[in-house]
Amino acid sequence: VTGGYQNSVEAVIGSVVLTAILLLMFWGLFEYAFGSLIGKLNLQERYIKTILNSQKNIVVVTDGKRLIYANLAFFDYFGYATLDKFLSEHSCICDFFESGESNEYLQADMDGMLWTEYLLRYSTQEHKVKMSVAGKTSIFTVNSQKMAYENQIRHVVVFTDITRLNE
Repeated sequence: VTGGYQNSVEAVIGSVVLTAILLLMFWGLFEYAFGSLIGKLNLQERYIKTILNSQKNIVVVTDGKRLIYANLAFFDYFGYATLDKFLSEHSCICDFFESGESNEYLQADMDGMLWTEYLLRYSTQEHKVKMSVAGKTSIFTVNSQKMAYENQIRHVVVFTDITRLNE
């Protein structure tokens, strides 16, 4: 009886050890495969941020109501250190849109549409925005591209300063 019991205990211990070894092997394989994939994604994200931050134009990503990403030119122009600080005071870059003497400048709401929807609907037209920050007024041309992913809509919007050209 004692020998049978001892064999059963050894079989259980052997099974537990084998299971633990197999789990560690699978975990290592999982970490290797997905760690490499995550590393590649991080590298791609760094490439994209580097490219966007090297632009002199203001580049933002928005859902039309709230900013999701902004490049360094945005922070230089508006004088905020981080997007969180900007968002604590403003929900949208469109908070800065000003009207002019005519309807030549884009507004937050255009013909019952969000400004980003308006840009896409009338993409063949030239769109301008007038904004003032710290007493300095600038005029920008605005271009937008729609990006859809898993039922989420994002707009990549580029603001090109044409103030000197207008003057």
